Amino acid sequence: MDDATNVEMIVHTEWWLMWCDFPNLNWARLRVYADGSSDVFDMDGRLIKFATAQEARDHLSEDEYSELSHLDNDDEGDLLMPLAEIKPPIGESEVELLPMMYVKFKES
Repeated sequence: MDDATNVEMIVHTEWWLMWCDFPNLNWARLRVYADGSSDVFDMDGRLIKFATAQEARDHLSEDEYSELSHLDNDDEGDLLMPLAEIKPPIGESEVELLPMMYVKFKES
């Protein structure tokens, strides 16, 4: 599956953060396709394909990622910023996303 061919087939996108790296933001993107398959793109530029979304979620969980939408007030303390301020990277392609997939915490 390549990006250009599957754009119309994406039915769901999730953003995940590596919790063991807080307060740095180490992102992973999970996409689910209409046929039930999925892929994960991470800060290393890897695009890993899975037969199911659950396999992709299991992979991310094993790598110490948590889904952004599941983070709570306890995580906010570790992140050293309000959850409302955390926004996933935006880009048209993996090439555009890659430089934004890891954000090093800067103390003020």
